[in-house]
Amino acid sequence: MRRNIFGWNIFSSAVRERLGKNTRGATVLPGVIMATVGLVLLQVPMMFRSHSSEKFHGASRTAYSAQCLAEAGVAAAVADIGRNAILLGADGDTLAYTNSGLGRGSYSTRIRTRSTQPGIVEVLSTGRVGASSQSIRAQMAVVKTPATIPFETPRLSAWVFRGTPSALYFQSLSEKAAGLSWIHPEGILVSSHSDPIHPIGLAMAIDGSIYFVNSKPGSPCDLYRIPGSELDANPATPVHAMRIGSTGISSIGEDEIRSLTFSDRGAPSAVLLAASWMSRKVYALNVESGAATLVSELVPRGLIPSEPFKIRSLAAGPEGKLFALREGKVPELWQLESFPNRYGTHFDSIIFISKLPGLGKNPLIAGHPNGLLYAVDAAHWFQLNPKSATNTVRAHPLAEDSSDITGIGFFTGRESGQASDKFLTAMSGMELKLKVITWEAVPGDLASAR
Repeated sequence: MRRNIFGWNIFSSAVRERLGKNTRGATVLPGVIMATVGLVLLQVPMMFRSHSSEKFHGASRTAYSAQCLAEAGVAAAVADIGRNAILLGADGDTLAYTNSGLGRGSYSTRIRTRSTQPGIVEVLSTGRVGASSQSIRAQMAVVKTPATIPFETPRLSAWVFRGTPSALYFQSLSEKAAGLSWIHPEGILVSSHSDPIHPIGLAMAIDGSIYFVNSKPGSPCDLYRIPGSELDANPATPVHAMRIGSTGISSIGEDEIRSLTFSDRGAPSAVLLAASWMSRKVYALNVESGAATLVSELVPRGLIPSEPFKIRSLAAGPEGKLFALREGKVPELWQLESFPNRYGTHFDSIIFISKLPGLGKNPLIAGHPNGLLYAVDAAHWFQLNPKSATNTVRAHPLAEDSSDITGIGFFTGRESGQASDKFLTAMSGMELKLKVITWEAVPGDLASAR
């Protein structure tokens, strides 16, 4: 049930029960902040860490100190702000929780905002155990940060386009290995420009944004972006893809783009790369305009110039190396020899690594931070170790999955641990997070004072 206090909407049930689920001294806090000064509606998946490193185990624990209870009050406030249970105004001063029981004590928490300090939230929380009381005064600021997907996904979760009409899914290979449901629909793709969507390739940026090219027969293909804020783990809602601009590359012919990947080794940070199907070219795509710039023309070592070399898929592997999957009766894994160390328009040798006789029709590959490549064809998922691949490697299937997948990628930031749910994604396009400015332990009761 939701109640209103001085213009604030507050859920009467705080996060006491959720605190009991934490086992690492941190509470994951997904949700939404609203502030009327300088802010708009924000989704707020973030992490709050106890300053005393106290581990919350729920109401059954009886040994909480007064300071620990005060910190629990701060955690509850941040959680309820984060999940839109509390909507902050320009000027606010309210007692959000009064004597909320936890263990052998309780906490009371006051939240303040000031129009003279837009983007600043002050939390005063008092914990009580018997006659003893201890308070925490914390100030938190809203600051810009990279965005991310606003919900947790299991490790080894590959994002894919599949089906007709095209839909976005994430598929957890770790859940599959554990015998759990592992194919999770995110939603049907919808174009921001009402164009028909035929996604080719899939590349995920470090902030969780998804890029793909939209194939339009007879005209240049366009680059599209799906912001992380579009991903809500609800298959009933569409996934809106925003058109960035034309690549200038035809959707048909030898230059047709079939694969995308991000690589920041030997290149400016976060460069989006695209491989042509038959012309042996690699382009850098401008993520602001969509324009394609030729950065490499590939020379397959050991092949004559007239021999077909169709690139089905491109992937960034370990140590910044780029790998290409050559299309054919038996797919082949090739590696770009010098691309990670040189950048610009030049001829670049690409060397044969191994044949992959286990892969079937329409194979795609994607690199994972664990140093392995993962492949999918029309019937199975596979795992490949490019470091141990020699001459011929039979790809052993990890899972059956009969589907026409047109793009595959991993959220490298989360899979490698570089990104976590402490990041925020603003639904308006702003990208912000809460940052603790000051944290002060004060004897006595601050929460009750006006």
